[in-house]
Order: sequence, then C-alpha cells, then structure tokens
Amino acid sequence: PCHQRRLWCSFAVHSTPALSKTHSFYFAGDTGLPPNFPLHHQIGDRLGPFDLSAIPIGAYEPDWFMRETHCNPAEAVKIHQAVKSRRSVAIHFDTFDLADEPREEPPKLLLNEVGVVNKKIGKMATEMVAITSEIGISTGRNGHLVKEESVKDIAALSQAGLTKVVKANEQLLEMLPPLVDFAVIRQGQSIESLPK
Repeated sequence: PCHQRRLWCSFAVHSTPALSKTHSFYFAGDTGLPPNFPLHHQIGDRLGPFDLSAIPIGAYEPDWFMRETHCNPAEAVKIHQAVKSRRSVAIHFDTFDLADEPREEPPKLLLNEVGVVNKKIGKMATEMVAITSEIGISTGRNGHLVKEESVKDIAALSQAGLTKVVKANEQLLEMLPPLVDFAVIRQGQSIESLPK
C-alpha cells in the first residue's frame, strides 16, 4: 500500500569538531534511481560533498518490480557521483536473499562498474593532457604526457602525476569528475582492512 506514496529515509551528518576539519557522512538508506530523478543531485549540491557515503547495491532484480525502490550497482556508482561522495561503502547486499539476483553478484558488478567509470575518467584525463600539450599547456609532472595504460586506478593516477599538476592547470583538472572510490566490505571486515 505504501508503494510510491511514502518516502524512505536517508540522512546526512556533518560534524564540526572544535580543533579539526569538518567530517561528513551520507546514508542513502533504501533507495533507487528512477529515470529523471533529481533528488540525489539535489542532495549533493545542497549537502555535499561527503567524506563517506553508505549506498545500497543489492535487491534490484527483477528490474520491472524493484526499479523505483532499489538501485543496481551501476546506479549506485551514479548516486555516489551525484551526492559528491569522496568514498562510498556498499550496503544492502549479501545478508538475505531479498531479490532474484544471486547474492554474490552485486559486489562483482559494482567493482566492475567502478573500473569502467574510472577508466573513462582516466581516458578523459589523458585526452585533456594530449590536447593541452598540443596547444602548449603543460599538465603532467615535468610536462610529460600520461599514457592511458598508466591510468588504471587512484594510486596509478597519483603516480602518473595528474593529482599534483602545476597550479596553473588545476582548473582544467577540476573539470574532470573525480575517480570513483567505492568499497565492498563483507561481514567481519572493517573499512580499515581495505587497501587505500
């Protein structure tokens, strides 16, 4: 009876300790990503960016039934980007059989989607470096171009020197979306046990 008539709960928390920087956390709750749904972008614009977000990745099949209320892993990555999260943790998967997808599928699809999205961002960065170099603007460390193969993840991007570009080119790189940092933590693990 509550389908499409009640809102599920999500919340944002911002802490302001007296002697250190502000920390922020977003809990997406039980959410979906219906077509033309602006709420996640509105949350990111109004309350973000977030240091850490908890975003659901499971209970999405069958799509015709779950689409409006649960998101799949690819949609979870879009929500991560829309709310402007620096790092996200996958929730709402692998505890109970809630839907038709296999329990082990959501984390695999999520990590695959993160790789695909980060590769696209890396390719955009590589193209930006090539274009700016062609017109005489240095963007890489010591003016060297970064090869697409070297941009596979956040660590590789840092090693490639794109995160430490010359001050004059910071605005160019700010036009790129940040890399997606999305962790899958299984029962019994902690976020500290994950690679940085």
